Amino acid sequence: MSHASPKVGDTLLPARCSVPCAVLQVPLLLDGLASRPPQHRAVALRVVTAALALLKPAPAGSYSEVVAAAPAATAAGSSSSTVSTPINAPSLLPAAAADRQLLLDHALKVLLYQRPSSGNRAPATPLGLANAAAVGGAPAAPAAPPPPGLSSADVAALEEKGVPAQDSLIQLKLGLLCLLGAAAAGVPGNAAAAAKAASSAPAAVAVTRSEPGDNTAAAGSMEVDQQQPAAAGNSKALSGVFLTSEELLLPLLAASCDPYEAVARRGSDLLVKIINPDAARPAVDLESPPLVKSLMTLMLGDQDPSAAPPAPTPAGPALAVRIMTLLVRSVAAAQTFPAAPLVMSACMFGPSSSPRLVRLGAEWAGWVFKHAESHQLRAMAGPVSARLMAAVGLAEEQALTGEEGGEDGMQVDGAPAANPAAGGVSSSSAALSSLSGSAEARGHVFSALAQLTQRLPDMFQGDTVLATRLFAALSVEPAGSRTALQEALGGLAAAMTAGMQGQPAAVGGGDIAAGPVDESKRTEIEQLLMKNITSDQASVRLCAAQWANRLFPRTHMPSRYICLLAAGDSKPEVRDVGLSGLGLSRVQIPPGSTPSAYQTAVSKLGLPSPGNIIDYLVHRHKQLAMTADLSRALPLSDPSCQALVEFIRAAATAAAASGQGPMASYTPQAHALLLEN
Repeated sequence: MSHASPKVGDTLLPARCSVPCAVLQVPLLLDGLASRPPQHRAVALRVVTAALALLKPAPAGSYSEVVAAAPAATAAGSSSSTVSTPINAPSLLPAAAADRQLLLDHALKVLLYQRPSSGNRAPATPLGLANAAAVGGAPAAPAAPPPPGLSSADVAALEEKGVPAQDSLIQLKLGLLCLLGAAAAGVPGNAAAAAKAASSAPAAVAVTRSEPGDNTAAAGSMEVDQQQPAAAGNSKALSGVFLTSEELLLPLLAASCDPYEAVARRGSDLLVKIINPDAARPAVDLESPPLVKSLMTLMLGDQDPSAAPPAPTPAGPALAVRIMTLLVRSVAAAQTFPAAPLVMSACMFGPSSSPRLVRLGAEWAGWVFKHAESHQLRAMAGPVSARLMAAVGLAEEQALTGEEGGEDGMQVDGAPAANPAAGGVSSSSAALSSLSGSAEARGHVFSALAQLTQRLPDMFQGDTVLATRLFAALSVEPAGSRTALQEALGGLAAAMTAGMQGQPAAVGGGDIAAGPVDESKRTEIEQLLMKNITSDQASVRLCAAQWANRLFPRTHMPSRYICLLAAGDSKPEVRDVGLSGLGLSRVQIPPGSTPSAYQTAVSKLGLPSPGNIIDYLVHRHKQLAMTADLSRALPLSDPSCQALVEFIRAAATAAAASGQGPMASYTPQAHALLLEN
């Protein structure tokens, strides 16, 4: 009796080679693999993959134990019995890091590979060319594009012996996962399994039979012969090489997104058991530069202008989502330039963009703005912020493509512009629709803008156009992203404060930027706030009051007038901001203060003179200088009028305490006339 010859794909292992023997020859093929010619490497890796397809999970269900299983023929010629030989998976791995990396790279390509759904990816063989010539030059089927994550050269190497059948491909992938899972250092029970194997060198062979038959003794004698190479192999390399979580991350990520359910289920199980990427602290070092580089390389593919041809295609949407959930937690990834902005563009505007990727790309932008180095951030801030604002409707759509000036909007630091025809970065209506329908994604964009205004305030010191667009968006923004937009408005106000108050603004690097904002821009902001303080939306009125309170000193009368209107608002939060801008809040002037305490409190507020207050009010409301008419409506609401009286009183008290002389336009008659009206 002899073992049946296992067939894997189109590779038929020799009949003289049993299943355990075929698996135990894997170390011989992998040893010194990096020093062999490329053709030899390809053949060795193809044979190794076919042999590893014979691996199965151990019957006990342990992740760290695998067996080599194949049907065993009986004397009657049936194959109802199965021989399962325990395999020490770490002993199959090469000790040299270069050899091991070649195996892991090949495993990743196999796990990324998908059979073509249409067209033809098989290489042109002499027989294929002869058949094509025999049919009289009939048009060939269109070439199918390579699967996501692979290049045409990778596909040609994997399909050198033809496109594998679906069942064979699934078996190849499951075999690789068996090896990777059983050789993982992070799998529970691996250390115990190694100690157990070291203490019992003769490996026991588990034989499972559904119908034993009458030739048990003969079968047993043959099984002893088959056990000899297995036992020798186990005793030879019990101190095998275990794979780290960083080495396993990419193959397991690819397997967890496989279109075949059996592969995806096994890959997801191993990914959660070994790495647990969704945990607060996954079992990989997300600050490792090599790991970050490998994740970004797989994510970008040929969208990276620095990728050497033939570059692989970008990762598919499902795999890209898995990668991005890790990158948005890595500071090292955020500081990788110029890959970081390219990743954002690939998520939001790439050919494989999806609503979830758009959300992750917007979140990634905020993460990059927060953690990128200052010089990198300044280089990318312009094009990245322009594309983000265009995506949420705050800028022209041409910012997505960089049509203005003829360059791609994401071209940074001298990197060549991506080629849309080759799958490069281009504008995407899908990104616009995804952002318009997702409050979460829009919120991430506005949060990213807020981060940028905090890191580089000098870029926004006099940006009245952006301020106008943000206020316009606030009035129509849905509730889910309105808070983030208010955060962006607050960040922009902080960036513009120094310039509006006539002071130079500090830049991200600590230098001093250009001087204060010119008078025309201050006038634009005054008009913008005056318009929005009367909005129907309470959130818009609140931001207008906050801007007036923050951007200008208390001696600036147009902003104090805005605070005066806010002090009479129906919403308490708006009213509180208005009173604070006038210096009349309970914190600034405690209730029940004595005259001396009141005088001390108002003297510290820097209020305008009473004459300036009356001049400005008469300028805006001519009726205040006229004789009182009871039939005429008040120029302000009752609460605002009450706040005005208190404001003038505080200003007069402060002026008296400071020892100022007679003040222009302020006379008892003018004050009385104001009170009458």
